[in-house]
Amino acid sequence: MNTYVLVQQSAVFIPQWERLFNFSKHKIILITCTQIYDLMDISIISYFMDIHLVGDFNFEKLKEVIEKNILSKINKENITDIITNCEYPLVTCARLRDYFGFKGDSVNTVLPFRDKLIMKEKLKGLSCLPRYLPFDKSKYNSNKKAYLNMLENTIHFPMFVKPIDDAASRGTAKILSQEEIQNWEKSAMPNIKYEFDEYIDGTLFHCDSIIKDGKILFEQISKYYAPCSKFLQGIMLGSIVLTEDDEDTLRIKEFNKLILHKFKYLPNGTTHMEVFKTADNKLMFLEIAARPPGVLVGQMYEKYLRLDYKTVHYQLQMDMDISFICELNGINNNAIYAAWCVFPKKQGIVKSMRLPEKIRSKFLFEPNVKIEEKMNGATNLLDISCSFLLWNDDYQQLYRDFYQLGKYDPIEILEVN
Repeated sequence: MNTYVLVQQSAVFIPQWERLFNFSKHKIILITCTQIYDLMDISIISYFMDIHLVGDFNFEKLKEVIEKNILSKINKENITDIITNCEYPLVTCARLRDYFGFKGDSVNTVLPFRDKLIMKEKLKGLSCLPRYLPFDKSKYNSNKKAYLNMLENTIHFPMFVKPIDDAASRGTAKILSQEEIQNWEKSAMPNIKYEFDEYIDGTLFHCDSIIKDGKILFEQISKYYAPCSKFLQGIMLGSIVLTEDDEDTLRIKEFNKLILHKFKYLPNGTTHMEVFKTADNKLMFLEIAARPPGVLVGQMYEKYLRLDYKTVHYQLQMDMDISFICELNGINNNAIYAAWCVFPKKQGIVKSMRLPEKIRSKFLFEPNVKIEEKMNGATNLLDISCSFLLWNDDYQQLYRDFYQLGKYDPIEILEVN
């Protein structure tokens, strides 16, 4: 009997719990937080062998929970693996595997999908890789002018700065001059490692793969309304599924295979890759993660594919039957096409909310703010004022509606000084 320790940190990635249980083959011990526990149905809670609530998901805290609350009850040999489908505990779970000697992916096999410098090193030599350099604060402090000149001569302006192992566009900025680098450095988060990248503009896509034993079982390509960083400038973030016969689908699938092949080792589960198509029709790699897609991409795929990537990611790590995935290759003609979008919070007080009048597709609208609530402007992709999930069996109508939403502002605010 296999026993899995499942670490669920983010509510964005909550799976369909009932599809993870197979009492004849395995048991599940859950480590999560109060927020997620409170969202769980009482009948689901009873399925777990045990549940442990934590306020912090760092290595020391999770090690303590496993040593004191789990290994005190069952032998270490009975623990099959420690697994997660969330971005932040990916490396922590790998460190715990290495520490306790559990099977599964080690830190060395997970880091290339978390650390953007290691990630790019795996792809070294490919023409699709933007120019980049890690930010060396000691060299910057020792001779600022020389370091800034070196950065400019290597990367060229404009450039983009971002943490090497964060997500949700936290701590990112477009840089246009040496003066802006100096201003950025003064407000940069301490103890965070950064990199400077060549600024790539164009159309952004995401490719979400399902992988088992190093083989790609399925890939879905979707097109963003705008690059994710634009969200921090007040522009809608969202994506729409691309059909199987779209020329970008065919091309990006081949690109995805090229990228994944360079990693040599691929963890079982799902990957989320982002790629730009530039004005001169060149594909440029942005980044890749070994997790399901975030925000509302999962709900979009549930509409279109009848598939929950968040759950599949766990099923693949638990060696469960995923034969149904084979049916996805070649979406049927009766597909319900889908898209999603979220709007950023803006500085001011919420005055009213208004639903779009010209949208012909079905949609689900969910506000994240209340009337008379005071908002601050978005600083990361989680600062969402409201969201839309759209679907339609007429793809062209869905496409028009999706781009129509980009011209619309559902939250009317009263600006305050």
